[in-house]
Amino acid sequence: MAEPIVAAAQRSSQTRIVPRPAPNRARQAERPLGLTRGEIECLRPAAEGLTSEEIAERLPFTTETVTTDLKAAIRKIGASNCAQAIAGGIRRGVIA
Repeated sequence: MAEPIVAAAQRSSQTRIVPRPAPNRARQAERPLGLTRGEIECLRPAAEGLTSEEIAERLPFTTETVTTDLKAAIRKIGASNCAQAIAGGIRRGVIA
């Protein structure tokens, strides 16, 4: 039983660790409020009154992805719900 553990330890000691690249500051500057493209793409139709299911039909996302992106947008904007996030997005020019 100890042999597989030793073998795994030896393999892991031979594994190369690749550092993450530094964040692209220019790309971050293009993302208002730190929102991802997907979060913005989900927030805009939500502002039109579409449900997560309707947004998923319109975009190449699953309903779960839409829900996750909307929740992330709500958190990043500092809102308590989707309506507040939409209002914050409009005020900050994320949603036209």
